[in-house]
Amino acid sequence: MRLSITTVLCIGVGGTTALADPVRWSWSPNDPNGARVDNSAGAFHSIKVRINDTTSRATFRVVFSERRTDGFTFVLNDGQSDGAGQSASIFVDRSRGGKARVSAYAYNGANRGSFRDGDGMTSGRQAADVIYGYQDNDWIKVMRVRKVGKDKDRRVFRLSMDVSSLLGHSPMYGDSENWLGFGFGAGGIGAWIQAADGLRTVYGEDGALKRWRARRTGEFETIEEGYYNDQNGGVPMVVAPLPGTWLIAASGLGLLGARRRRMHADSSRSCDATARLRTP
Repeated sequence: MRLSITTVLCIGVGGTTALADPVRWSWSPNDPNGARVDNSAGAFHSIKVRINDTTSRATFRVVFSERRTDGFTFVLNDGQSDGAGQSASIFVDRSRGGKARVSAYAYNGANRGSFRDGDGMTSGRQAADVIYGYQDNDWIKVMRVRKVGKDKDRRVFRLSMDVSSLLGHSPMYGDSENWLGFGFGAGGIGAWIQAADGLRTVYGEDGALKRWRARRTGEFETIEEGYYNDQNGGVPMVVAPLPGTWLIAASGLGLLGARRRRMHADSSRSCDATARLRTP
């Protein structure tokens, strides 16, 4: 896993912060980061995430080495917890071919189950915390699925989003102060992707999922699903001062969503900045 943190410039007076360039994170099978990977629904070839704090734009690109992956769910956070009740879970569905359907829900800690049970910590089934149905397209800026490689043997999913509402979401369950949304922190990264082959889906009138089911095969009805799971595999940012009134800083405040809720705190405090943003 590679985390590339670009220079963060902060004016000491007034506590204003801004990223000079986007923040990036990427993974490939050659990265010795200890992630658990299952390629049952298509081999994971690479994962890339790009975050622009200034525009609240997040882009991720997931490449599978086989063309049979029909969709996946994606959760990204600071790696300090499993993300239940704190993060958004994004569902990317291309089971029908053509343009993929994208919807988002508050993550309940059970990967693909967030669309049908909003609170994985409570017994029974609770109403899902729907952030976006697939018909809500304003937040999706780019959604492309294409074939690449010499023999067109790899499938690329590329999604670019405005994550403002994901970061500012008020969850139905849990403490809103703990809500992180979608992204990673300076002290670590947690990424959960659940891929599906032979995916079948059903949606309600509001565009929210009612069913998400991968193909079952063989005598024991093996579920054709794979995953990429990695918690706390990020590289910390390095604190280094610059001459004059500028400061390159990195702290453990967490994600942009949490930081925005604290941005009006006492401006006399030292200026902090974190890597921001927010499968399976």
